[in-house]
Amino acid sequence: MDIQKRLKEEMKQNAQDDRYINKTFNIYSGRNGGKDFGNVSFSTDFNDETVSAIVAFLPMLNELAGRFNIPRLRGFKTITSAAANQGDGVMGISPHTFNFHASGLAYSNLDAEERKVRIQNHRDIINDAESERETNQAKLIELIDKHGTERNMIDNAPEDHKAYKALSKRQEELYEEKRTSLLAIDRLKPKATKEASTWKLGDPTTERPSHSEGFYDNGLDIIKNILLHEFGHHVHQYFAQEAAKSNDTVELKRAAGIRPVERWMLSNKSTFLNKLNKDKQATKYATKNQVEWFAENFALYWNNRRDLVDPMFVSLLESILGGTFSND
Repeated sequence: MDIQKRLKEEMKQNAQDDRYINKTFNIYSGRNGGKDFGNVSFSTDFNDETVSAIVAFLPMLNELAGRFNIPRLRGFKTITSAAANQGDGVMGISPHTFNFHASGLAYSNLDAEERKVRIQNHRDIINDAESERETNQAKLIELIDKHGTERNMIDNAPEDHKAYKALSKRQEELYEEKRTSLLAIDRLKPKATKEASTWKLGDPTTERPSHSEGFYDNGLDIIKNILLHEFGHHVHQYFAQEAAKSNDTVELKRAAGIRPVERWMLSNKSTFLNKLNKDKQATKYATKNQVEWFAENFALYWNNRRDLVDPMFVSLLESILGGTFSND
């Protein structure tokens, strides 16, 4: 689609940024320097609404990259192991998770009766496809029984083999028609309204959300929050990273591995993630480790829930943005 082509061109340009020390090799697992840098590899499982939502929030992420003086993202890729992840300037996105949250953006102008009609139309397509597939399958079995193997058909009955190939191709087309209609039905079905958590500091920690997206009640804000969470990882990975002293591979890998904010977090982990302060975190995931503490608070800070953000994180962020940060 054109939108992916334009996105790929932008990622290709971003990949040229010299602040990316590792231009040919990856630091983080699940990344491939030669394949992922400067590329967009969204699978066909992504809905148009999902890709459009991601692209719509990209200017926000670009603006944040400018604020923190770090390179812009240089790639997006399809993943299935998590909702999203981040590393080497490449953001991994799960179509299953993002399609679900973007589903409310599709057909939002349709009333219940129109949704019902469209869903039934797609069910009719599925039923017709299944019926034709059963008929075609019987014909395919008949041809194989007649000739024994496809090789025998090719050698001794080219017309039958031509029919066999046409039927096989049609089976694939029918499968795709059925798959497309199933996806359409899923998008047309109204999703249950999600209730945003009202948890606040002082409430029982057993009632707080597991993740920061739990504080939002609609798909668009949830997608925004996930993107901000992952971009938070991009910030602590690249902010104030020193330049390499040479183009030697060993030196490049050494420099790429020096991440000042991560060093600060590792040194101060016992302060902001001690038992007392863990109970003050807005989400359970923020207590997992220092980098998730950073990403969860980063997302809430930039997604209009600063009332939930750890004051220690605010101090760290202000020092970063104000030019006073030091990891000494």
